Amino acid sequence: LKIPTSPMSDTWSYIVDSGDIVEALAGPLGFSKQLVDPRVKSTRDWISETYIRSTFVAMCGTWSSAYEAYPNFVRQNSFYQYTPARWIGSTALTWMCSMRVKKMKNDGTLGKDEAFDAFIYRQFNDFVTKFPSTDSPFHGGNTPDIADIEMFGVTRAVIENSQLQAIFKDGGKVEVWINHM
Repeated sequence: LKIPTSPMSDTWSYIVDSGDIVEALAGPLGFSKQLVDPRVKSTRDWISETYIRSTFVAMCGTWSSAYEAYPNFVRQNSFYQYTPARWIGSTALTWMCSMRVKKMKNDGTLGKDEAFDAFIYRQFNDFVTKFPSTDSPFHGGNTPDIADIEMFGVTRAVIENSQLQAIFKDGGKVEVWINHM
């Protein structure tokens, strides 16, 4: 099985798209039918259109958090890992995020005075409300479905970021879901 990736260039990291990865894994994992299920598709669309963008902004919304996250976006052991490149890259990430935040505030996605960690927590709780019932440990019910797997993959990529750790270790349904996964 080949995981779909797109090289940015010979010296940069590979871009991975969780949607493409999940679709490649769906067959071997026995989840092919779920790819066309409207409830699962709606949740997967929400993951790629809202959750991924929001976590990126949360990880890079301040210069110090962008500096922490920067190594995740560049190839290891390359020129881009050196301090001057990291400073410049962190500044660029922060600028990109400020443009995204401005857009989110203008379109009402993000409240004018809402902190980004509160916004991400709200986003994650939106995912939890997509579960079939309040007793369900997973989006798929009693067992994970392909949306759980995609959400977990995306979350694992950002779970160690200091800006997001409190969200994932809230002691509530978010943390319970992560522990179940």
